[in-house]
Amino acid sequence: MKRPFYYWFVVFFYIAIIFLSNFGETQIVAFYPYGFSFWFVMLTFAALLGFIISYTFGLKQSLWIILITFLIVSIISSLLILIKPDLFKIEVFSIANVLLQVLKIGLSSIFGLLGILIWQNIHLSKELVRADEKIKFYEMNVLDAKREAEILKKEAEVKASEIIFDATKKVQELEKLKLELEVKIREFLQTELSVLDKHEESLRD
Repeated sequence: MKRPFYYWFVVFFYIAIIFLSNFGETQIVAFYPYGFSFWFVMLTFAALLGFIISYTFGLKQSLWIILITFLIVSIISSLLILIKPDLFKIEVFSIANVLLQVLKIGLSSIFGLLGILIWQNIHLSKELVRADEKIKFYEMNVLDAKREAEILKKEAEVKASEIIFDATKKVQELEKLKLELEVKIREFLQTELSVLDKHEESLRD
C-alpha cells in the first residue's frame, strides 16, 4: 500500500536520532552534558519514533526501516571517521573506533525495536479486546438465533486464535531478532576489546 509522503517525516527524524547517537559518550552513566542525559533523550526518542513507525508502517516494513537505517548510518559514520575523525572527537581512524560508533548506533536501534514491540503489543491487546467485545455482543443480542450466534462465536474464536498465533509468531520473531542483536553486540564488544588489547600491547612494545 502506498503511504502519503508525510509519513516518511518520522523516518527521517528516526534516522537523524540514530545518527546523533554517534556523538554520545561511551560512559552512559556519567553525569555530564553528553553522558546520561544525552543518552536518555536519544534512546527515549529512538523508542518513541520506533513506536510511531510501527503504528504508521506496520511490523514488517518497520523492521526493514530499522535494519536499513542501522546499516546506512553505520556505513556513513564509518566513512566520516575515515575522512574526518575529529567530527566525533576521535583523534585517529581505527577499527576499534569504527566498532565503537557502530555499537552506539546499534544501541539506539535496539530501542527503536523496543518501540516497535511496544506498539505491536498494544495493537494485539486492542485486537483481542475487539474480538472479546464482538463475542459478548453476539451473545447478548442474538439470543433468538442461537445457531447463528454459535456460528458467529466460533468465527470470532477462530479469529482470536489466529490473532494470538500471529502475535506469538511476531513476538518470537522480535525475540529472535533481539537475541541476534545481543550476539552481534557481544561480538562487537569482544572484537573491540581484542583490538584495544592488541593496541596496548603494541604500545608497550
